Parts: sequence; C-alpha cells; structure tokens
Amino acid sequence: MNKDQNLHYPKPTGTLFIVALPIGNNQDLLPRARHALGLVDIVAAEDTRIFKSFALELSIPIKKLVSHHNHNEKDSAQELIQELLKGKNIALVSDAGTPNISDPGFPLLKLAYENNIPVCGIPGPSALTLALSICPIGGVSHFFAGFAPTKSQERKKFFKEKATVADKIVFFESPHRILEHLQDAQDIFKEKVFILREGTKKFEESLYLEIPEMIKHLQDKAKGEFVVIYPGQKNTLLNLEDLKKEIQNLIAENLKPSDILKKIQDLTDLTRREIYDLITKLKHPGDSDS
Repeated sequence: MNKDQNLHYPKPTGTLFIVALPIGNNQDLLPRARHALGLVDIVAAEDTRIFKSFALELSIPIKKLVSHHNHNEKDSAQELIQELLKGKNIALVSDAGTPNISDPGFPLLKLAYENNIPVCGIPGPSALTLALSICPIGGVSHFFAGFAPTKSQERKKFFKEKATVADKIVFFESPHRILEHLQDAQDIFKEKVFILREGTKKFEESLYLEIPEMIKHLQDKAKGEFVVIYPGQKNTLLNLEDLKKEIQNLIAENLKPSDILKKIQDLTDLTRREIYDLITKLKHPGDSDS
C-alpha cells in the first residue's frame, strides 16, 4: 500500500492538514496523525519548543518547523498559503488537542478555502469531546462557548445570555480564573456542575458537584486545565406582551419603577434602560407620543 493512502485520497499535494495532538497522554497520538507529521514538508506549531519536545519523545521526523500562534497567525497564514500554493504539504498543530477549536487556525483555514487549497482534518484527542463523553448531565444538545470573558461583569452577562441555549453549556477555563468563573456562575446555574480537570494527564479528576461545593473542593487545587459543563437552564424570559402584563400588575401594586425593575430584570433580555423606559411608558401612557 502506498504510504500516502493512510492520509488522504488522492495523494496529497499542496494540502493543509489539521492534525489533532494528545491533550496530556502522548500515547493517544493516532497512527494517521503520526504519519502525517512525518510526511508533510512543514509543521506549523503554536509553540515550536513544545512541539520539538513532543516530536523528539515520539521519534517523529520533522522536515521544517515554523511558529504559528495567536500573535503572528495573520502574517504566518499568508506565508503558509504561498507555500501551499507551491505544492508544499503543511500540518497545523496546537500545543494540545485539535487546532481551531480554541486555538489558532481560523485565518489560515479561511485563506486555504478561498484559494481552493485542499484541507484534510486528521481527528484525535479533544478535551471538549472527552469531557462530554463522561459528563453525567443529560440531554442531546450542547453549546461550546470556549473561554468565558475575563472581566466579572462581562462574564456574568455572558453566562446569563448562554444559559438557555442548549442542554449542556461547555466552557474551557484556566487555573487562575476557575474560582472566579464559578463564583460568577452560581447565581445563574443552580444545579450540579461537571468539571474535567487535567483530562488524560497524571492528576486527571472528574467532578460533579453543586457550585459552592465545587469552589470549596478546588480552593487549594485550582491547577491544570479545566472543562466546565453546566446544565442548560429553562428559558424563563417573557415575550414583550407578557412582560407588559407583568409590569402593569406591579404598577397596580403601587411599586416604584426601581422596585419593578428589580423584580423583572431577570425575566427579559432588555437592557435596564429599555426596561425603565417601558415601565415609564406603561405607568404614564398619556405622556407617550401618539
């Protein structure tokens, strides 16, 4: 059998390979991925030092290694496209897992398709699919949100917006933000949360706890990489007509606009300003424009 038949049909020429690497245990590297890395003319790696060490450990011969990371990927993508157009085969890899999930890859992929360059995905380890496969939260649909915003207020808003979009809401999180992440989530996600910490690594841990318990458990061991899966919340948002009825009921109880706003702000995705304007309009209908 031609050795290239393990990779792609027909024989690849000027092909971009998106290659999944292990997320912790190097024995998870698939034979097809190993073959591709040894075959291609160029490997574009998120961190060349990490990849060199990885390739050396597994005795993978590398012809040429270049850096392709968040800070240079636009310029690097342009250079790699020129090599692909010359007929070179290139493998794109992340430090771990599958490229273009929450790692560099999009600009290069977009240019490849725009230039009619063949793209071949070589699947393998993924922290996302690993966590979902052992998650005890029910339901078929899931929404992958990547990393949550870094600022607390933006993070809370993001949680609120995404809480109802699927049966499972999945995040990646870093060790230095995991506790803040959970603290900001606990007012929105009420049921038990699932966390996979250090998947496939020596200190792998699967946890299924209420958020306060999870925070307590991780207080002194918030180390490693995390996949966090929340159960999707039921959509309790009111449509505009029902929202108006609720406001009118509260107006009838002689509540102040500020008190009405507090009671209904979690029942709508309108902004505080929009809610206040609606309360004012319903409280004083004669003052509105005809």
